[in-house]
Amino acid sequence: MYKLILKISILLFTILSPVTVYAEQTTMFLDKVQLDDTGRQIEPKPNGNRLPARRVMCTIGDDGVRIDGYIAEDDILSYEVWDASGEVCVASFADERDFINGLKLMYGDYQVRFAVADYLFIGYITL
Repeated sequence: MYKLILKISILLFTILSPVTVYAEQTTMFLDKVQLDDTGRQIEPKPNGNRLPARRVMCTIGDDGVRIDGYIAEDDILSYEVWDASGEVCVASFADERDFINGLKLMYGDYQVRFAVADYLFIGYITL
């Protein structure tokens, strides 16, 4: 009887205890925003197109950050994590490995920003 109660207790503890699991790979879509010489966003001028610019696919995993078809990983100048509204910078990293390790410690909804020379890539992630 004691063994049965112990097994049930262990099973319940395992099921009900909170566990943070970091996915091996997270995929998101980024908006590409052009920056001026001072680092401010340039508002796009309407040119008759009714559709917004195509979003860029980004993959974040233990092997690094991959932004499909646009930039090499060495071109990223900074990796930033902002609150979901994009008002407060939660963390800023100059190194890709530090950024990935920092994400593993976070929980919730965030905005991520990857800065390159003339552009800012902005996307959202849930951890």
